[in-house]
Amino acid sequence: MFDEISTCENTIVECKDPHITIPTHETINFLSYTILAPISGYLSLMLIIGYIKYPKMRERPGDLILGIAATNLILSFHWFLSERFPDDLGTGCGCLSNGIVAVSAGFANYVYNLSFIFYLQQKLQNLLKQARIIKARFAHIIVIVTTCIFTLFLVFTASIGKNIFGTCSKKFRCESEYGKAGFVMLVYLIYEVAAIWLYYYIKKNFSQALASSNEAERFLDNYRGYLVITTIGWLGIAISTSYSEMKVNTDTWNTIAVGVNNFSKVLQGMVLTVYRYRDPLVRRVMRELMFPCCKRKSRRDSRKRTSQRIGSNQDLLQISPGQSPSARENELKESLLSSGSNSSRDSSTQTNIYERFSNKRKLELTYSVLSSLTAVYQDPSNLAEEMTDLNERVSQKISYNLDQQTIFEMIPTAKSDFESAKCMFTPVQVEVIAPSIFNEITKKEIGSTQIQKSLDFAINRQKIKQDNSGDGGKSGEFFFFTADKRLLIKSISSEEMFTLQNMLEKYYTYLSNNPESFLSRIYGIFKLSWSPFDPPLNLIIMRNICPYPADCVEMRFDMKGSKHDRRVLKDNEYKVPVLLSSKTLKDHDFLKIEQKLKVSEDMKLKLLDILSEDIEFLWRLHLIDYSLIVFIINRAKYLQDGESSPRKASDLSLHDQSWPFYIATEDRPDLCYNIGVIDFLQTYTLQKKMEKNVKKFINLAPNLDTSAQDPTFYKERFIKFLKQILDLSVESLSEIKIDS
Repeated sequence: MFDEISTCENTIVECKDPHITIPTHETINFLSYTILAPISGYLSLMLIIGYIKYPKMRERPGDLILGIAATNLILSFHWFLSERFPDDLGTGCGCLSNGIVAVSAGFANYVYNLSFIFYLQQKLQNLLKQARIIKARFAHIIVIVTTCIFTLFLVFTASIGKNIFGTCSKKFRCESEYGKAGFVMLVYLIYEVAAIWLYYYIKKNFSQALASSNEAERFLDNYRGYLVITTIGWLGIAISTSYSEMKVNTDTWNTIAVGVNNFSKVLQGMVLTVYRYRDPLVRRVMRELMFPCCKRKSRRDSRKRTSQRIGSNQDLLQISPGQSPSARENELKESLLSSGSNSSRDSSTQTNIYERFSNKRKLELTYSVLSSLTAVYQDPSNLAEEMTDLNERVSQKISYNLDQQTIFEMIPTAKSDFESAKCMFTPVQVEVIAPSIFNEITKKEIGSTQIQKSLDFAINRQKIKQDNSGDGGKSGEFFFFTADKRLLIKSISSEEMFTLQNMLEKYYTYLSNNPESFLSRIYGIFKLSWSPFDPPLNLIIMRNICPYPADCVEMRFDMKGSKHDRRVLKDNEYKVPVLLSSKTLKDHDFLKIEQKLKVSEDMKLKLLDILSEDIEFLWRLHLIDYSLIVFIINRAKYLQDGESSPRKASDLSLHDQSWPFYIATEDRPDLCYNIGVIDFLQTYTLQKKMEKNVKKFINLAPNLDTSAQDPTFYKERFIKFLKQILDLSVESLSEIKIDS
């Protein structure tokens, strides 16, 4: 086999049967490869340039569309060059090399289209939980790896060479191969089933959105067109390729097969590229790219509108002391130019059509989540039921089937809120887990009525709109802070849900016996299901550890006691205030900036005692990966802004329930701390063990202090770090080595 490959002679098939030949169809090849292929390649090239030049276009799934366009460009060049230079690229090693390029690009194009379908399905199923969606880099790695494997398989089985369609690709053989013909059809059916299933999934599960939203209808119309184009194209390629494997010796049918295959390949890429120009974002970028004069005209029109607005706002040209009239006019002109340019472009030209629909749907789901939770807490039967047996209370579950009419009856303001946002409530089944347990915890902490006030749909409506573009941070979880900053609604994984339910009885008992614990307080567990096809959304309602406004938070630190990869800022960034206040910093950053918690000696001992008890409790449950979250609050600014005076946490009661509380700093009276232990639902699983060992292997450091460790090591390291930042450790800070 290897000798055949090295000589490159096996790329041309010489059939012993004189009745079986590789037909040549010069007219078909000329029309498809010489005329249409360059057009398809040019359109793909312009699309690629647009994606490279404008980062907004590369937002997912734009990166997958870029991959499809890139492979189509390679195939277009392959077809054109194969037709123009048949002697160089159609025989021997030239044919083998040309065939490898064609096979790689063609297979990658197929996998990218399949990845596009898979991404849309994952995106729509997990709008509120981005962690479940495969990361972009992994999608591209999968495409590259599978393409390499497929291509190498064909190379080492001597399956690349001249085919019946006049190009070098999958080799034409003399013998009939019905098995391979069936395999080609199977590959086509895999794509077709996935694409059609997604179409009907959208129709079935987003019927209300389609009825109430133009964005939803445009999205479905766009996907419908994509489905039709790819279905026809892949079907033509599959049928003609299967026919070539079966070797039916009929000149007429051979000619038809060649024509169907060639035109299907070329026209699918070309038509699909043109169809993508229907997206307003792509259309705007392509118009400005292909016709620069349109861009200049748009700028001139924008400046003209700005001048008119300046002329109609002369009363705004009031000069500040020390400011020249020209400076004030330029300032206003710049402001109006910015706002004018933004308003002159419809929001549809700023994001791709898929992202617009996703954002709209995410807004609807967030509205549905908050209104569902509000309705549940307003149900008196949920709050009134009392149980004496602790095991029964832990296993208690109450289910609600909520539709739009029920929500509107229970929440009078919801109807106007949904209508003003042009949204529809999505019917949902809500399962409330252990409500009796959490009602008791809530009453001790903030009171059940406060939960209802914090979840009030009317006061949170604007907050939902502001947070709708968020993705839940690095973890990809759904986060929502209520408008009054008291509560956090967060999604958790099924593994975390399992852990929480198993530890619930011990968690409740521990908090009852240790009211000063710094473990983050959970006020409710919920499981929301919208469709049997979609995974349920597991939610918890927690007390927000830092209830202060964002502009009063000077710094925040998330610390695990680990040394590896626990640094956020570079050395030259520590003097940039906006970075210090906007980022969640880590262990190394804290030791670099603060070095220790600046509290009184009595408070140090009190903190260490309580936190050590908390960590011991988590260790007994075999939990890891928890963090100490520390907020540094500008209390003077908080009071200056007219907020109610916060209450100081005394030595006797750190958790004074007057809202909000704080821990005073010793060196600066204008600052204070808010601290807590968070993210304590992770067990030491096989995945965490592999994560630890993989990091050690990559860094070639067997003693690497990774975050993931066994529970005993994690506990000991965490307590040692606590003593260090409380300045209670034996070692001095100068003796401790920090990995950068």
